Amino acid sequence: MLQDESDKNKFKCRLKENISGLDELCMKELDLENIWQNVKKGLVDAATEVCGVSKRKNERKNNTLCWDDEICMEVEAKKREWLDLLATKAANSSGTNGDIERKKVVFRHLNKRVKKVVERKKQERTDKNYRRISDNFQANIKMFWKLVRTARGHSKQPMMNAIRDENGYILNDEVLSLKRWKEYFESVFMSEETTCVLSEVETPKEE
Repeated sequence: MLQDESDKNKFKCRLKENISGLDELCMKELDLENIWQNVKKGLVDAATEVCGVSKRKNERKNNTLCWDDEICMEVEAKKREWLDLLATKAANSSGTNGDIERKKVVFRHLNKRVKKVVERKKQERTDKNYRRISDNFQANIKMFWKLVRTARGHSKQPMMNAIRDENGYILNDEVLSLKRWKEYFESVFMSEETTCVLSEVETPKEE
């Protein structure tokens, strides 16, 4: 927001007001930490007044894709058992009652079951994401390989002006292309000239 000229001027004016007594404070205050705290407060207050405050979202809190009805039911069952266990302990402070131990066993079992359900749901979500990525890749595989061939210079579209060097690579530079044409014609002419010379040589006749 401070890129806007009006907001920038407003911030400067507000900051100047907030730290108007800084010179006097520096003369009286020898603790640099206190001076810095006053300067920082002036900066933060000015920025808050001009720009406002933005609250960050808790991504972990919003990431509830795997928390469906099944998990909620398991968690609620575990909570109820935990509260029941606490109530039983409160009724029998000695802690020797066998009912307490039985409730502990039930609670531990429910706790483990909740963890297993959560892990299973997470794995199901991961598998679903992998399948979606795979499906998207299969659906776009033709376009994918077309882009690969184009990047490698092996596009199916004919290149009328393309010429390759001795290693088979396409030459896009005009100077290199002309040089390659020169080498090609020289090799052709040399081959034809050699053929003509050999044809003029008389072979000895058999007597």
